[in-house]
Amino acid sequence: MPPLRKTLKNIQKQRGGKKKVVSQEKRAWIVPDERHLYKSAGSDGWPWGSRRYQAIVPMSKGLSKILGIERGSRILFFAGCYGDWADALARDGNHVIYSDVSRNMVREVNKPHYFRQFEEARVLEASQWPRKPKRYDWSVSFEPVPLVDKGLPLAVMRSLLNRKGVKLIFGSSYLGTLEIVHKLMREIAYIYGAKCRKKSTWVRDIYEGRRKVIVLTLVTNEEARRKAWIDVQVLKAVRSKRKQNESPRWMLEDLLGSERIKRLGISREELIESLNRLEKIASYIAEVSSFKGSAKVTA
Repeated sequence: MPPLRKTLKNIQKQRGGKKKVVSQEKRAWIVPDERHLYKSAGSDGWPWGSRRYQAIVPMSKGLSKILGIERGSRILFFAGCYGDWADALARDGNHVIYSDVSRNMVREVNKPHYFRQFEEARVLEASQWPRKPKRYDWSVSFEPVPLVDKGLPLAVMRSLLNRKGVKLIFGSSYLGTLEIVHKLMREIAYIYGAKCRKKSTWVRDIYEGRRKVIVLTLVTNEEARRKAWIDVQVLKAVRSKRKQNESPRWMLEDLLGSERIKRLGISREELIESLNRLEKIASYIAEVSSFKGSAKVTA
């Protein structure tokens, strides 16, 4: 045996021999099951309560600058709750679409005697929006705690379709949740080639004066936007085939025949990369769900 080959063989023995590598063509991926997210988010939508305002109700003047949003931006505000932040951003000169998964919440927020200034109030499940590239500048939410173990990872991923990205705002009540969400956003930034930022700042609360908030920002770009668009289409292809395949695991061949994938012109390599990203997002959802009800999530 030649000396070099013998040396390599000895190294392999020391490392436990050759490792079996599963071909990307033959392996199966776990893809997020959006049907579960629809059901859980729909059942957990907050009702219209007696308090009728959020934990922090910011004054509108200068709010855009404080949050790092250029005035005149088109904003999708998700998990909008009582609408105080969405309204303040609208009054500060932005084009705001308010949304919440709760029909009751949206109906109440829409009543004329509340004098809300946003352009529209819609019932939307956050993990499904936005649906098209560059329709909004920013997706924004204040303390979207009920979504953390449900649709937030997909909502953050979809925000990469925007012109700018997403901003999530937290007060001091959910610092444990803040750290979990910050980790999620850093990891999504890494796999999509985006940038994640964390900033502490102050806003003036209408009722309680100056309040400290922390703003998490995910900034998109052309590369991240294209990857997110491919992943959205793969999710749609999976959703259309769920009745044929109830398994959480999906083979490459299950999706290559999809008309949606064919129309988009996704190559095998791009599809494999997409499935790898979506599997990571599925793992984020599973990981965060394990913390549900624990001190790490609640405060």
